[in-house]
Amino acid sequence: MKPNNTFNKKINHYHESCWVNIHRDIKKYIKTKDNKVLHQLRIDIKKLIALTHFIDSFKSDFNSKKISKSILTLFKLSGEHRDYHHAKQFCKKFNINKSCLKKVASPSVVKKLKDHHKKYSKHFETLKEEIQNAIKDAKTTRFKKYLSKSNKAIKVSLSTALTKTQMHAVRKQMNDILYLSALSGNFSDSKLLMQDNLQNLMGKWHDINKFKTMLKKSGVKVKDKKILSIKREERMLLKEIQTLSATFR
Repeated sequence: MKPNNTFNKKINHYHESCWVNIHRDIKKYIKTKDNKVLHQLRIDIKKLIALTHFIDSFKSDFNSKKISKSILTLFKLSGEHRDYHHAKQFCKKFNINKSCLKKVASPSVVKKLKDHHKKYSKHFETLKEEIQNAIKDAKTTRFKKYLSKSNKAIKVSLSTALTKTQMHAVRKQMNDILYLSALSGNFSDSKLLMQDNLQNLMGKWHDINKFKTMLKKSGVKVKDKKILSIKREERMLLKEIQTLSATFR
């Protein structure tokens, strides 16, 4: 079988699986309200978005930002509850009353997810068709070039200290490569593992940073000792990120 034929089968399967899993996750979460299912929904959405980023690299008439707008809304809705769930865990860890979250976090997004899924069901089918048409032009050579360019961009980004915005951007790039690695049999497993470890650390840093921001917005007075504990953990995570980032230089 020719390389491109094999690659086309893989990318078609990847694309189809994204949609099957997204619809399954939404229905399952609405029924069970299980946070693990919501987490999986976010992963499956990111996998689909990663595919649209790859398509951007070889289709000039394709706009991933425009295409994935309705999908990003799903992602943001699920993110609201994710933030609340993590904030509750941090409240318990740092012995802070979780009532402080009432003004700044959403404890439930079931109805919003259900309504959005229903409202955009036809749009999702159109979106699926547009992506399906676009990936007909996907080739192994284009994919390898995309991976190489992405890895170089990540290496450049990690060569200096990152701002909060830059860290978020490079984490998204690493996630794209991690998800799309299913399409490539030539990608280094050790490199993938390092990127996965680094993006996980960045995710943990983002979560505690987000929690700190939520506390500030809540207007609730938190003891200085507890704030210092939060900042200490934030600094520890940042140091780990900087140490691991250095291995990419």
